[in-house]
Amino acid sequence: MPLEITGFGAKFQFHSSPRSDFDTVKLTISRGIRLTTAALMCSTLFAQRPLILENSSSVLKFRVAFADPTKGYELEDQLFTIGLPTGELPRLSITPVRTTPLSDKPDVSLYFSPAIGYGKWERLEQYRNLNVGIMRLSPTVSNDAVTAALELEVTIRFPGSPQNRPALARSEELLYRHRILNWTSAKSWVARKVPTRRLDRRTDLTGDWYKIAVPADGIYGIIGTALAEAGMD
Repeated sequence: MPLEITGFGAKFQFHSSPRSDFDTVKLTISRGIRLTTAALMCSTLFAQRPLILENSSSVLKFRVAFADPTKGYELEDQLFTIGLPTGELPRLSITPVRTTPLSDKPDVSLYFSPAIGYGKWERLEQYRNLNVGIMRLSPTVSNDAVTAALELEVTIRFPGSPQNRPALARSEELLYRHRILNWTSAKSWVARKVPTRRLDRRTDLTGDWYKIAVPADGIYGIIGTALAEAGMD
């Protein structure tokens, strides 16, 4: 639609250019991205929290529920961050509690990747002197699976469990409490910070001392001949 503006004896007329096919495609993609992002945010906000059955320094046991694919939901993995007492990933014990038959071609999410035994460790990381493992749980064991898990029970047994009492900031408590599944036990595994050694202040002030001025902040080099020429032995 043309837009006409008049004032002060001047007259301007603007014409909007017709939308090209390329602009239409860009607009469609942009809308699709926004809708996908909104859907992912909603699924994250309304995802069911795991049911903790046991959480101690020696064992973590919990149950995870998956959406029912027979009711129109997509097959989708779930990721969890688990605090570890050492830098080694412990063995996972995963048992399906409830399952449901699958159709020939169930809907799958972009974040779906079947895992043998319903789960695996993705990687080992470290949060503020605490070893953590990123674990992936999947509702199926293969792409050709005929059943999908609606609920899994996961058991993780920790070998050595060092007990520390590090001083943690309130912000760290709030952050890790919601990020690390077994934080109430794992926070005692945060390694104490080793204080860095500092050089003792020199108390022997005998001898000759020199002050060297520099024109500005930076890194400067001094060679022995320059010191000798200035009379410094």
